[in-house]
Amino acid sequence: MNLFNSMADSLQVKIFTNETEANQWLKQNGDTPIVDIKFSNDKILVIYKD
Repeated sequence: MNLFNSMADSLQVKIFTNETEANQWLKQNGDTPIVDIKFSNDKILVIYKD
C-alpha cells in the first residue's frame, strides 16, 4: 500500500471512447510510462505516470 501511496501523486488517467484515439495518443506519447490499460464496454482507460 505504501508503494501505491508514493506513486499516487504522479498517476494520471486518460479516458478514450475508441481504440483509434487510444492508439493515436499512445503513439504520440511513446515515452510516457504506462502503468496499466483497462477496457470496459465503451471506454479505454490508460493509467500513466506524469
